[in-house]
Amino acid sequence: MIGVYADEQSRQLAAAELGYAYLKAVIENRAPLCIIAVAVDILRNDVLADGEYKNSVDKLVRMAEAVFARVTLVKTWPNFSASYGDHLLVLRNE
Repeated sequence: MIGVYADEQSRQLAAAELGYAYLKAVIENRAPLCIIAVAVDILRNDVLADGEYKNSVDKLVRMAEAVFARVTLVKTWPNFSASYGDHLLVLRNE
């Protein structure tokens, strides 16, 4: 999920930051060219909002809180402080 944004330009910048991190990680891990190409496609889709693209963490949590009694957010990547990353939402109606 991308970081918080206020307008289209800040959304694009947040998407670019996440996309670059994905791309850098796959290159550093010596991924094959087909995986690098997918990371480039993810960056393009997210920045241009073309096809599938990501929302911000805050927006997804707000949407979930409107429907579920309990929302738990677990950040799975990266393991350092960043406004973007991969997150797991645990949603409960207890």
